[in-house]
Amino acid sequence: MKHKFDIAIVSDTSLCQRAKNAPENSKPFYNQFNDLNIQYKFMIEAFTKYGLQATLATIDDVFADNIESSWIYENKWIPIKEQTRSNSILLRYPIKGEDHLKQIKSLQSSYEIVGTLELFDTLSDKYKTYELLPEYCIPTVKVSTNPSENIDCLLQKIKGEKDFDKNKLVVKSTKSFGGKDVSAISLNPKELESIVNNNNNSKTEYIIQAFVKNLKKIKGADSVPYDLRLVFLNEEIIQSFYRFSKPGEFRCNYHLGGSMKYISNEDIPEVVLEKANEIDSKFKDCTFRNYSLDFFVGESEKVYLIEANGMSGFVFGNDYYTKYSHEKIDLLVKKIIER
Repeated sequence: MKHKFDIAIVSDTSLCQRAKNAPENSKPFYNQFNDLNIQYKFMIEAFTKYGLQATLATIDDVFADNIESSWIYENKWIPIKEQTRSNSILLRYPIKGEDHLKQIKSLQSSYEIVGTLELFDTLSDKYKTYELLPEYCIPTVKVSTNPSENIDCLLQKIKGEKDFDKNKLVVKSTKSFGGKDVSAISLNPKELESIVNNNNNSKTEYIIQAFVKNLKKIKGADSVPYDLRLVFLNEEIIQSFYRFSKPGEFRCNYHLGGSMKYISNEDIPEVVLEKANEIDSKFKDCTFRNYSLDFFVGESEKVYLIEANGMSGFVFGNDYYTKYSHEKIDLLVKKIIER
């Protein structure tokens, strides 16, 4: 008889190895993603604390009638190399495209999927987010077969705006996360064309966005460039922190050498909080939601949404971050159980 778990936390094989192929004494996540080994250790322990059995699997292991292999944590990571089952699945990685979305939807008759799949998909896609929230977003254009026309379109969008650099732009894949597939380039269409053409995956889609030049120095932002990330769990903001880029870098990702500074919700600038709550009100019909929004405030005092994320990770760079993240993982697990 197959062992049955209450919930399977599902990751992707680009981050996590399949348990059935794992060498002895290994961990689920590859060395460069070791933070995730800590994160999901805490998550499985939290589910256990509240009386649920949880396992970790890759999407390549999850089928309608079984989970082919998975991981559990009992004082150490243990690969389960035989088939198991689960009542529900919790997606913890971005949806990569329409084929991938169909694959996950095909599992809905066999598992309860935690959260609203459509919202998760939209906020995992940079252009879908822009289409849903154009009035809040930084100026954005989807890249087509005519890069020169795309760049002209973006320049028209930022004409007269003093917050943006008129000689640079940002190009990123619509499914980028963690700062990957994100570059700053000149306005030369050949640069844009080269990035798009050099990608090995023909299904990868790109957007270009305005490059932020002039940021308003706001309370709590110790340096620039910065962005302000707000993490929602249902209607509540459970994390708020500034992210700062390392010298010579425009991306503010912690894993790219950037730094972070947690702030209390009371210290979120009122103009940002207002926009964030307006955005969240659009999702109020989603009974369970856990996502993040990244903002900046321009010198013009306009508030811009840079991007959203259909889920938000946790940071374990030092004892303070670990304690803080541990508390938030515990809260997330409680809300999943209560939903």
